[in-house]
Amino acid sequence: MESSLSIDELIQEMDKPNLTGWKLFAQTPDVYVYRRTDEGNKLLRYKCYSHIPDVTPEVFYKVALDIEYRLIWDKYLKEAREISDGEKKGVYWQVTMPLFIDNRD
Repeated sequence: MESSLSIDELIQEMDKPNLTGWKLFAQTPDVYVYRRTDEGNKLLRYKCYSHIPDVTPEVFYKVALDIEYRLIWDKYLKEAREISDGEKKGVYWQVTMPLFIDNRD
């Protein structure tokens, strides 16, 4: 998903993924991973879709955004904190990547 998508576009992307230009890279019964190469800089981009049948969207939302709890169960999460610009709130995440790859936020 592109970072510039609006909330409505993001919801639409979740319901019906836009896979134009993306190639299936890996899959399991409940996870699909797609990738593409950016034309300008040759960087690889990935997007993943997963279905977790026993977890409601509400439970997933609460678990994913509970910073203290996520630091316990997510072994790849290096740093997480709430951020705000006074109007909007968000969560900053930094994840640990394998050797020779910089951490991602």
